[in-house]
Amino acid sequence: MSRVAKEDGIVLRPARPGEGQSLYDVTARSIRELGKRHYSGDQLAGWMGERTADYYEDMIAKNSPFIAEANGEIIGFVDAEPGEVTRLFLLPKAAGLGVGKRLLQLGADIASKGHSGAIRLESTLNAQAFLRTTWI
Repeated sequence: MSRVAKEDGIVLRPARPGEGQSLYDVTARSIRELGKRHYSGDQLAGWMGERTADYYEDMIAKNSPFIAEANGEIIGFVDAEPGEVTRLFLLPKAAGLGVGKRLLQLGADIASKGHSGAIRLESTLNAQAFLRTTWI
């Protein structure tokens, strides 16, 4: 899938090689800032494990995640494979603006390609309220 969609100044497009650091940064900030009300400092510190920007470069090369971009800044992304939305992260400033809903729908569309049946999605505690109002 290689589409680009723009709505309300937010562009959804495939991630490009060289954007691994930005995806790493979005993930780290999302975990650290949005998860702090639900997880201990130790849990948050260990969440990223051994991940580096290179981990996300490999993900871009293999899976083609989609990013949400506003004014040239990556503010979120989604990754999916047949049958599963594997990850969705947003910068804290993008939470509550509808970006997550658009990324989740795109991820579900990708996950349904070549797959019949339910789409798997695991959630963090901080994302559960969002998913209750959004997930199909």
